[in-house]
Amino acid sequence: MIKLVSKEILKLFIMISSFFESILLKMKKGNHKHSYFLHKMVQFFYCLSMAFTLELILSIAVIILIAIRYNAVTLGQHVLFWIPIFLTVLLIWIVILNYKNLEFSLPNSLLSALLILKNTNFKMRLFESILSIFIIPIILTTLIIRLLSNYSVPTQEMPIIVEVVFTICFIISLLIYSESTKDEFKRLTRQFVIWFLIFLGFMILTLYQINTYIIEGQMQENMINISIAILGLVLTMVTIIDKARLLYGAIYEKRKDTIIKEIDKEVEKYSIDKFKKILISKYEKISDTFIIIRKDWNSGKKIKVIRIMFIAFLPMIFLAIIFKTEDRINNIMETIVLFLSSNWFRIFKDDKELGTKVLGLLIISGMLIKCIYDLIRNFNKYKVYNNMVYICRILGLLMFMFIILATIFSNIYATIFKYAVILIFVIILILLLLITIIEKIWQKRNKKNNRVNQEEV
Repeated sequence: MIKLVSKEILKLFIMISSFFESILLKMKKGNHKHSYFLHKMVQFFYCLSMAFTLELILSIAVIILIAIRYNAVTLGQHVLFWIPIFLTVLLIWIVILNYKNLEFSLPNSLLSALLILKNTNFKMRLFESILSIFIIPIILTTLIIRLLSNYSVPTQEMPIIVEVVFTICFIISLLIYSESTKDEFKRLTRQFVIWFLIFLGFMILTLYQINTYIIEGQMQENMINISIAILGLVLTMVTIIDKARLLYGAIYEKRKDTIIKEIDKEVEKYSIDKFKKILISKYEKISDTFIIIRKDWNSGKKIKVIRIMFIAFLPMIFLAIIFKTEDRINNIMETIVLFLSSNWFRIFKDDKELGTKVLGLLIISGMLIKCIYDLIRNFNKYKVYNNMVYICRILGLLMFMFIILATIFSNIYATIFKYAVILIFVIILILLLLITIIEKIWQKRNKKNNRVNQEEV
């Protein structure tokens, strides 16, 4: 579901970029008198379109994710309103920095980046990176601590030793994984994914820290700490941008001809000329419909015409009612959510923590049943690789279930669930390694087959 949604969002941005790029290309061929001004205006409207499209997606995401806890509409109006303005300013800034260059096209640049993102599989690199920079340091730390336990190390000093050993193992793993690959493309991909993960973790910690200061009312006292944390976040972001730029350059050089062909294909597919043709055909259909309606009305079929018009305008009437009674609908929704949540927590004697955990278990159980059903139904259709990916998903969901169950139960049951989590985690790691190996074998085999086919031709 998430994969499908992300693909559709990516496709939407590709469509917008292709549409505006087709306008710029048409202007370039036309040699307009005010070509410089029009060129910049088109890019300005492109910036607005991209920013407001992203704002719309984020608004929908916020409404879905936090409507239960907050008034989503109010949040969207006051907070999310600034997102398109912020993004528009950033994108226009890029256009202004290239104001002298008439060849520069922001739609073309972003379109090539979007197509690279669409055709590059970062998922396996993500698994590989997590395995290399998090799991391997944990294994190394465990082995070193196990070795140190044979010596008389004071118990109170053990946590500090563990932290120091883990930090050293983490840095060593990070350096080896990011720098010890001869292939430049693989090395840059690894570096980008690693820094992205570090940035993500650092951002979560920073937001958590700031949130804690806000809750405890210690913003003024910890302003220096907050400023340092935000500065660290900005510096990490600068590093990510640098790694992304280098990776983009490497991919573009490697697949330049393919990317140019794909850009031409997308621009032709979503061009302004195609859009004009669709509008003309829609207009012709509407005009033909009105001619038929007028004939029916004149021939005495007035009730039929009224019924059709009412059905046609029903969605608009419905939307008008929603916008008119927006505050009342929000209040009704809040009342329904409060009623359902209070009744749900009443089942657990107002223990909100237990109620939330059980709800989480039910959601995970539903996802688990769906995954198992899909695997059984398509087991013979899928290849070994796809079946292993599905098994990893099922084991991952089981692991989360056992983690929640371990926090609900105590004594022997909690211990059993904890050991089950460790066992499942190890199995997932083994499966991920096997998936990586299988994928690499298939890639080599496909390359070999392509070479053979080219030689035969």
